[in-house]
Amino acid sequence: GRIAAWAWPAEITNALGRLIDHWGNSLDADAAPSLLDKLSVAADRVYDRAQEIAVPELGASGWTERAINHPAGNAAFTWWRVASARNRMGGRFVLNVDADERRRWQRVADDTTSAGAGARPVLGMATDRLSAADYPWAAECIFPAFDPAAGQERAAQLWDGRLMQSQWSWTTVAGLRPFLSAFLSASADLVPARSRQLGDWIGLLLTNSTESEFTL
Repeated sequence: GRIAAWAWPAEITNALGRLIDHWGNSLDADAAPSLLDKLSVAADRVYDRAQEIAVPELGASGWTERAINHPAGNAAFTWWRVASARNRMGGRFVLNVDADERRRWQRVADDTTSAGAGARPVLGMATDRLSAADYPWAAECIFPAFDPAAGQERAAQLWDGRLMQSQWSWTTVAGLRPFLSAFLSASADLVPARSRQLGDWIGLLLTNSTESEFTL
């Protein structure tokens, strides 16, 4: 039968996750559309097989480090890199989030399996892209998952990834604003490994209070 129908042991899924992550990270500006299609499908397969693979414990590290070492995190990084490569086709960058990309990120936001836990930090990291390309969709389908009241562990995974990105768009800040108070109240429990990054971000918000609409 087809390889996709085989039962893969976790070791194979982990190895394939690392492989597609390497391929995705090696994409150049003139990658063929057929290659991008195949890499996306390979990432889908890895994500599917990662649902029962436990997210590794890594001591004092946060969810982002755990995602980097999980096949679903590898798949999510691959989706992101493939989507960016598609946006670079034709010699110039045109930001676009198509229906397939929205479907994948929506699945990550809602997924209650280990695959969702392993991929959500990457979704958190990708929010500037998503909010810039399709803010109404991101505001409806992605940003509400950052609310601790809707699930503390899910929010922790998303915020951990988001805080690992040093660049912030004010569009993303606007999308997160309704959940900011709840997050800050619980941040010591949600993102204990990100105190420095959180402090830097609060400093950014305070020094740009007109754009951020944030005050103490």
